[in-house]
Amino acid sequence: MKVEKNYNICIVGGGASGLVAAIAAKDLNPEASIVILEKLEEPGKKVAAAGNGRCNLSNVEAENWEATSGFFYSLGLITKADDQGRIYPYSEDGRDVVSILVEACNKRGIQIVTRRQVTRVENKDGSFELEGIFNKPKAYREKQEDGPLIIRGDRVLISTGGKSKPKLGTTGDGYKLAKDLGHSINTLVPVLTAIETEEKVGDLGISGIREKARVTLLEGDKILFREEGEVQFTDYGISGICVFDMSRFISGLDYSKYKIAIDFAPDINQENLESIIRDKEGEISSIVKAPLARVMEKMWRAADSQGDESKGKAALLKNFCLQPKGLKGWDMAQVTRGGIPLEEINKETGESLLVPGLYFSGEMLDLDYKCGGFNLQNAWTTGILAGKSMAMSLTSK
Repeated sequence: MKVEKNYNICIVGGGASGLVAAIAAKDLNPEASIVILEKLEEPGKKVAAAGNGRCNLSNVEAENWEATSGFFYSLGLITKADDQGRIYPYSEDGRDVVSILVEACNKRGIQIVTRRQVTRVENKDGSFELEGIFNKPKAYREKQEDGPLIIRGDRVLISTGGKSKPKLGTTGDGYKLAKDLGHSINTLVPVLTAIETEEKVGDLGISGIREKARVTLLEGDKILFREEGEVQFTDYGISGICVFDMSRFISGLDYSKYKIAIDFAPDINQENLESIIRDKEGEISSIVKAPLARVMEKMWRAADSQGDESKGKAALLKNFCLQPKGLKGWDMAQVTRGGIPLEEINKETGESLLVPGLYFSGEMLDLDYKCGGFNLQNAWTTGILAGKSMAMSLTSK
């Protein structure tokens, strides 16, 4: 049995940008009928899990962060910034962010339909027809009303997110819908993720070690990326926030053209570092942690035990090189690079330039940013923009 319903605005995906889009649209056009179709059993699962559950909402360095904080304050959510400018809910619990957004939708009469995966969006002479299949939970007894849901809408927003963290529902569904509607999709790549290296870091004996350092990504002699932070050594390679940020600059399948250089003493130039090591009679454990120091000692002896000890060890500490082999996949990645090319949308509204009345937001767009709340800020900004634009377009019909 097919169930048919009509709405002014249909939002595919109940994540960050979908939820705020619905609220922004309803506040601007209270008469608009709005539905959010979410394929999981509850909306906002990835939002609740963001920032290890603390939900790093934004950053004081992000564009529009004040507007975002004001938006959440108007809904009753108090935020705070840490000493690095990252903005969190005051409770530091991502579930509170989702609860406030869902409550705001309920208060406004916005309908949230869960366990409905949209498999088809069809443009029909200026309006749209959507088909949503029912995602059955395990050991579920079929009911008649759980058949296909056919929804017709004047405006459609596709805000299904990217492909990172598929266990939280983001499996790239929206890209297929967009492609079926005539849009092209820029290559999808998992970013803000760990980097696998050709070197077996675990075999070096430093797996599990965390060390503050400066990481530099090189393509030949060209510096593509440089950032300081804590580097975590793992069995497969390296991780840590600065490494996640670096992953955004590795593109293509030819990893051999890249080199990662790690400087464990970025505040000391090599000449001074040589003097320090010479004064310490070759000991470097006062500069880096003892386990790492032992590995460096072994590597230096294996490479050039007859050379100048202070110069050799200083060079190793200042330029410890690794060869990237690949990026860790979608399960570990925080964000998707790629998606709808910005040339195919109106950047002022989020509306498709190919299909009037169709909108995109969040990770559906080919936009990605560094760690620290910038990607969630993009979801809020593009979602609110699309929501307001859809609401305004309805009043001008």
